[in-house]
Amino acid sequence: MDQVDRSAKKFDYPMLITNDGNYIVKAGFWDGRIIFCPIEGTPSTHFELRDHKTTVCVIACDSAEKTMITGCKSGEVIVWRNSNFDTTLEAPSQANHWVNFKQLNDHERQISSIFINEEMCLFLTSSTDSYINMYNLWTAKIIRSFSHPS
Repeated sequence: MDQVDRSAKKFDYPMLITNDGNYIVKAGFWDGRIIFCPIEGTPSTHFELRDHKTTVCVIACDSAEKTMITGCKSGEVIVWRNSNFDTTLEAPSQANHWVNFKQLNDHERQISSIFINEEMCLFLTSSTDSYINMYNLWTAKIIRSFSHPS
């Protein structure tokens, strides 16, 4: 059975390649999974993040891969931290170093883009609800909300 959600608006099947070149990160599944597939080796060594409840539409990561931010169809945004860089976090498994740092529910509709600016320690999320939200990258606290055309 096809697990890909084709109903998401302006959907481009979110994916990225980790900086170390070891994994392809992919999303777009009905159940909200984010899958880390090894580029080399056996596909059975993949791992998954399952904290989203609806289809993940956007994935963004900072250049050092300390922070990954994902957004889904319901408007939920999750800020993930890499426990390899933050020793106060306990990783769920040896292969998976990503920990759900903060869940944000400041949008009412599907997340359409996420932009990270490391120099300013900010990230932006935009949504089909016609808002752009600005957050502090390290605390994940909202700083300001801007309306934009729908």
